[in-house]
Amino acid sequence: MVKEHPSMFMLKSKRSFRHPDFYRILASMRGVALVDERMASFDLIDESEAVVTLTGTVGFEALCRGTPVIVMGDAAYRSYPGVVDLYDRPMVESIWQMKLSWRGKVFQLKR
Repeated sequence: MVKEHPSMFMLKSKRSFRHPDFYRILASMRGVALVDERMASFDLIDESEAVVTLTGTVGFEALCRGTPVIVMGDAAYRSYPGVVDLYDRPMVESIWQMKLSWRGKVFQLKR
């Protein structure tokens, strides 16, 4: 599931909006579903096996709710237990080579 950051839809946002093709490409990917930006993040977190974010608050919210997080940016919480930091190249390579197990809301890498 992909939920866009709410600021992308604010009319007075200082950020540029994404081109509609960005969303069409995402929606066309197998296994990807775009989620309405009005859907409650906590509801999505509670139904997720993990949360992937650049640096967003949603990652910290997921940690607080016991859901593992994968960060792709310089998140303040990237060194916390339950977080995989994709800045860590060996960890990225390990993820590609191992099966991820999220059972019991405890992040473990298993061969």
